[in-house]
Amino acid sequence: AFGAFAGFAPAPPRPALFAFGQDLEKIEKIDEKTPEPSDPAARVGNAPLLCERFSAAEAEEGAELVATRGDALLGLRSDERMALLGAFDALRDADRDCSGDEDVDEAGRRAIGLARGLERLRFTPGHHPDTTRDAEPGAALDARGPSGETLAWALQCDTQDSLLSSLLSSESACAWSELRRLGVPLWVRDDGELRRLVDAAARAEFAATRDPGGENPCALLYAALGRTSVLAGLFKAARDTRLAEFLSRNFAEDRHREAALKNAYALMSKHRYAFAATFFVL
Repeated sequence: AFGAFAGFAPAPPRPALFAFGQDLEKIEKIDEKTPEPSDPAARVGNAPLLCERFSAAEAEEGAELVATRGDALLGLRSDERMALLGAFDALRDADRDCSGDEDVDEAGRRAIGLARGLERLRFTPGHHPDTTRDAEPGAALDARGPSGETLAWALQCDTQDSLLSSLLSSESACAWSELRRLGVPLWVRDDGELRRLVDAAARAEFAATRDPGGENPCALLYAALGRTSVLAGLFKAARDTRLAEFLSRNFAEDRHREAALKNAYALMSKHRYAFAATFFVL
């Protein structure tokens, strides 16, 4: 198919050679020229690689053809072509990234592949109908978060520590925007690990702005973690003694909870929604 797309004579049809995971029927070799499966030494444990018979060279060739001659693919919208490029990237890179010291199971590899497809779309203007003409590339996808399919596979993953290591770079591991984009709070099952990630994100948000009371999610994250004493200390450091004293109250008492609720509605009327959410949590 790639040869025909590049302008060469079309090859005769042949049975599909692509095997994606363990849930498909075993594919038998059709002739002596059929490519052998990937090197077993590169496998993760006993699990098959993400792509058994689709080589990195073929993925590279397909990506190049779609990128340079994508306009000739009649019937595909521009966002669909970008999704196809994302799939090629996933096939080319996912096994390499998942074959390190840490194991990633079948569900985790599928989640990685889907996340890579969306990652390419994030940086492409006009990739989705939700993106306006003046919007930044990826604005719509950042607002919508991951697909339901990505969440489903990530939730079923039994090697979530390894999945997190594959999805989060060292630079993005503490960024709340990255955790939200990947839907991490929706699929991480270990409460301790989730609290650690959210706590790191809250500290990173404060370090970036030095303002715990702005529209950044710092205050909301600390409130969700139940760390109001830390939040009070941040407001004290920012010389906002009024809020520091308020946050030092015991919100297990009804009168303090009612005061927090009144503050939340007052902030809503001023359109300070992120900070209002903090007081609703209190």
